[in-house]
Amino acid sequence: QTSTKPPRFLQEHELVALMDRHRIGTDASMASHVATIIDRGYVVLCDETGAPLRPPSRPGSKARQLPRQIGRYLVPSPLGMALIQLFSGQDDGREQPDTDEGLDEEEGGTELLSRPSIRARMEAEVAQVARGELDKDQVLRSNLKWFRRRFNDLSSRLNAKPSRQHFASALTPTRDLLRRYRQRGCFLPSQDPPSHRGSPQPGAGTRRQYSGRATDNKRGRDPSGRGRDDTSRGRDGTSRGRGGTRWGRGGYGGGNIKRPAKN
Repeated sequence: QTSTKPPRFLQEHELVALMDRHRIGTDASMASHVATIIDRGYVVLCDETGAPLRPPSRPGSKARQLPRQIGRYLVPSPLGMALIQLFSGQDDGREQPDTDEGLDEEEGGTELLSRPSIRARMEAEVAQVARGELDKDQVLRSNLKWFRRRFNDLSSRLNAKPSRQHFASALTPTRDLLRRYRQRGCFLPSQDPPSHRGSPQPGAGTRRQYSGRATDNKRGRDPSGRGRDDTSRGRDGTSRGRGGTRWGRGGYGGGNIKRPAKN
């Protein structure tokens, strides 16, 4: 028996397409609108498994190779959803319509702050000002008056203790919200990174070549235990240490053999 799954979250390009359909922004400003809601923490940019996107690694960095992240999904954060509920009045139990139909843009309350029609109207008025059809100062005064009234309504609502408590309780950690979304099947299951158990690790007794000799990483010296390479050449080209061909300081081949007397 199959069960229904929740719809996937919008990706960046899908949000830009919706903004274009609702006449919000221009080709030059749409990307900045998306970046604004990300920077302010209203949404979290995640991959298809629900993991927040990692910042790009610096070129040439030797960081551990992590699985590639696919998708750029805009997941509403607790802060973003709490603001929408505050705008729409859901914190005091009022039901709000899902569309803009029947809403009076002049007499409506704070629920209009999250409606795309308000932003579309502002964009249209700015275009009319650019064409010389409307006066800039008049448009500015009317919009400031409109937003000032909603701001005062929102401030008075936040001063009420029930709304303030409801808003504060909605600000849960984002990681907890993402975990609940994963449990509900909103994302694809994550894949564990490949195991490196079979690969040799530095410092585990492996042998590496340093300056012409094999060293034992675990002991930190030559395999012979002498701690110095006995193939280092002296000035005369013979294999010498400090005082002879091997390691004795006083003679050739050892400390008990004296050098031959010179004639």
